[in-house]
Amino acid sequence: MEPHMKAVTIKHPIKKLIVLTSLLGATGLSLATQKAPEAAAPVSPKTAQKVLISPVEQLQLTATRRYPGTVKASRETQLAFRISGPLVAIDVEPGETIRQGQRLMQVDSRDYKDRIAVLNAQLAAARSDLEHSKQDYDRAVTLFEQQVNAKADYDRAKSAFDRAVAMEQSLKAELQIARHQLEDTTLTAPYDGMVINQRVENYEMIQAGQVVMCVQDISTLEVEIHLPENEIVKYPLAKDLPAEVRFTSMPDQRFTLYLKEWTARADEVTRTYTLTFRFTPPVGSQILPGMTADVYWQAPSAQSSQLSIPTNAVFSAQDRSTFVWVYDTDHQQVLKRAIEIGSLTGENTVELVSGLNGNEWLVVAGSSNTLMDGMHVEAHTTQEQRM
Repeated sequence: MEPHMKAVTIKHPIKKLIVLTSLLGATGLSLATQKAPEAAAPVSPKTAQKVLISPVEQLQLTATRRYPGTVKASRETQLAFRISGPLVAIDVEPGETIRQGQRLMQVDSRDYKDRIAVLNAQLAAARSDLEHSKQDYDRAVTLFEQQVNAKADYDRAKSAFDRAVAMEQSLKAELQIARHQLEDTTLTAPYDGMVINQRVENYEMIQAGQVVMCVQDISTLEVEIHLPENEIVKYPLAKDLPAEVRFTSMPDQRFTLYLKEWTARADEVTRTYTLTFRFTPPVGSQILPGMTADVYWQAPSAQSSQLSIPTNAVFSAQDRSTFVWVYDTDHQQVLKRAIEIGSLTGENTVELVSGLNGNEWLVVAGSSNTLMDGMHVEAHTTQEQRM
């Protein structure tokens, strides 16, 4: 007769047997205090007790560590005008999302437009002078070659022509600068992102180079953690090593992130190394720079192979030692075996420290209080039960 088994969800690892005893006792199966059995009585195969058995499993256990971190934007830019002038328009506010090329602020452009108009007029006059100077120069060249004019007349014509050429080129350069300055009266978004803060108010007089706004690119976010030297040596640092992150604002969710970069020198004050991970936040997640996070990181070298057994296969003796019933497949009998266990490796499994190998089967159900060392049993696997 098989006992009714109730699944128990174990959320936190345990390190001491007494804690495991209290958790598994709720199942009605595990770690039940059992008197030392007397010598086994011979049992006929026809009346052999039925038991449910499960194998010892080999797991890749990982040494995952938790590090506190801070969310950062992948890019942050302090914006400033390249020209001076009174501010006449502010089109966005802190917290607004922006698109690349979108106008953010506007400085009064009238002076710069007037400057362009003046330069255009001066350039037109300079081009007229250049045309006349070119004609005079060409005529002077012809007369000089015909030996009609003196060389002094030729030199004067050439100098006038050269000055006209230089004037035109100078005015063209000034006009180009003025056009750039007119463009600079408009402050535009350098990339898609979000406005973080605004440092001026409308109608203020803005100076060239004065920071007026801060924007961030939050399409990709970063999380920074700090590791002391005794921790960082445990990890073979390489780009794109995966990790997981959990945010304080969303404690029930975890997201995958990847190692982006790390500092090669420890901070002189804290003696820690900064590691930066990158990730793409899900749409609508509202993860913002400055939020706190926990990074769960397990580097490849931190893996180890361990044996794991079902928690309902573990029992406690009166002296608080732990044991299991091992099923001998050759003789169809159960053998009592003392074991040492460690922390939980899953909801219903626990780490085996010593006492078993990876090729044995354990009794997980079947009136364990009536089992005796050497008793013949009729075994069924958990796979057969599911079928």
